[in-house]
Amino acid sequence: MTTNFTHEQIAGVCSAANAMIQDALGDAHVPPPWHILTPGQRARYIRGVRQAGYLSPREMHEAWVKDRADNGWTYGPQVDEEHKTHPCMVEWELLPEGQRAKDRVFRAIVE
Repeated sequence: MTTNFTHEQIAGVCSAANAMIQDALGDAHVPPPWHILTPGQRARYIRGVRQAGYLSPREMHEAWVKDRADNGWTYGPQVDEEHKTHPCMVEWELLPEGQRAKDRVFRAIVE
């Protein structure tokens, strides 16, 4: 039996997995549950689900960085919504392994 899930349903699972990984890594900025995310945050997850079907984890990260940069975000030592800084605004090779694992898990869930 084949079950078809919507992009939004898959994005909700990816969001939950992302939050659990960030919590396990001791990340200070664990995103809220899916039902509390803003429409813009949900849209980013859904866009990521659509991209994960044809992008590698590295390419997904590069697309995420580009999207953030296009919206005024830059590198900063911690996530700061007000100043739009994020420590993952770096090249794939400079990401800590735990952060790279998040992209691999995201893609595996989509697959």
